[in-house]
Amino acid sequence: MAKEKKLTPLQEEALDNLKMWLRNPQGINLGAALGYSEFDIKNLINLAYSLLEQGKLPESRALYEGIHAMVPINVQAMLGLGSIYAQQKHYPQAIELFTRVLEDEDETENLYALRMRGECYISSGNMEEAIADFKKVTELDPEVKSADTQKVLGIIASAQQVAEKGGTLTDEYKGILKFS
Repeated sequence: MAKEKKLTPLQEEALDNLKMWLRNPQGINLGAALGYSEFDIKNLINLAYSLLEQGKLPESRALYEGIHAMVPINVQAMLGLGSIYAQQKHYPQAIELFTRVLEDEDETENLYALRMRGECYISSGNMEEAIADFKKVTELDPEVKSADTQKVLGIIASAQQVAEKGGTLTDEYKGILKFS
């Protein structure tokens, strides 16, 4: 039996990069090509999220955009960047990113992406799409375990309260009552 050769650190890094490239269905990602490890990308995402939580949207956006450029399939970068786009009222870009996330099979991320995309649809006046997303959230989480499902139900409840009190609903929220 032949003795197995031990890889040098440089060879191991190249092998790790190759593994990351092979997992990326779109081909080589810039992050790996530049030598960023998955750990490095996670640290950058944590920093971008921290900036977002501090309300530093321009800094967070710049970092998320850089991460997204380096690793276009990174779900966390797409969710963070989509959230910033939504806050900055760039709804078409946010909707596009949330839609890409929904191609993933992770139900937890799908609930967030569906809720956020639904809110973007409301804000851009597309009630039919918003209602479809909100309905899907409640179907995926019928026991209301997720904060995202709770937020969707809160949006619906707010629209119902305003309507019951005879208040004026904005056009966006009139359509929500059709869903409830």
